[in-house]
Amino acid sequence: MKTIAEFEQQLAMQNGCDPETQRKRTQTLCDLSYAYSLVDVNKSLGFGEQALAQARELKDRLLESLSLRYIGIAYGVEGDYHKALEFYEQAMIIAREIGYEEGVGSCLNNIAINFHNSGRHQQALDYYQKSLAIYKRIGDKAGEAISYINIGELYYDWGDHEKALHYELKCLDIAEMLDRPDIMVDPLLHIGNIYTARNSDDKAMEYYTRALGIADEVGLKERASQLCSQIGHLHRRAGSHEEALAYFSRALDLSTQIGHKEGLGYSHQDIGQVEMAWAIWKRPKTTYCSRCA
Repeated sequence: MKTIAEFEQQLAMQNGCDPETQRKRTQTLCDLSYAYSLVDVNKSLGFGEQALAQARELKDRLLESLSLRYIGIAYGVEGDYHKALEFYEQAMIIAREIGYEEGVGSCLNNIAINFHNSGRHQQALDYYQKSLAIYKRIGDKAGEAISYINIGELYYDWGDHEKALHYELKCLDIAEMLDRPDIMVDPLLHIGNIYTARNSDDKAMEYYTRALGIADEVGLKERASQLCSQIGHLHRRAGSHEEALAYFSRALDLSTQIGHKEGLGYSHQDIGQVEMAWAIWKRPKTTYCSRCA
């Protein structure tokens, strides 16, 4: 999996005017739009719009569909669910017209996420299941795994931890079968969240730690930052202030590296809270008798 810096370096080298180079450049613009969607929505939209204009100039319908979908993702991250839905539907129309079933499945999955994030959970489940059915029909095991992640997360939000765990484990099984560490991270993270909600902190730590090792290995810095934060909260809950501070500080460093503004905000807040708690804990204890003397 390439980093944003690697994609930007690749883009800088794609200067040829021939159609093949321009198609590769458009694909890289799409990749950058998606890569930036988690860390900088404005840049994500900028790259997506460039990709869309170039795809239309090339009359490449597949890249046009992909560009529209990635623009939709950026709007979804921004919280503009109506705008996101418009772009997903445009992308899906094109994908159907050209027989790009994988793209149809991805659009259905993105629409489901849109409904999920806007609180329309039953509609989300309906679209997740439609997406899953397509992935199964075309034999896309990675797409199937991602559908299971999202269905599991939906059941978690509904408070049904047993069903959530069932779907996350199904995803993990497929990711391990495919040897796709990049897919393994999210189900491990979500399983950790389930055990945290159950107050099974040792089990949660086991899954978070495994997920963090994989995220570090494959360069998923945004997820690594999130996992450091989760591990920090477990240490804080256990009263291990020094360990909590170390993980929150690492989360801050990772968010700084990728310019993830939301992560930066959470990390500063977490560090402030643990430092305050630690300062209170380290104060000299005053006994009842000494206060009455």
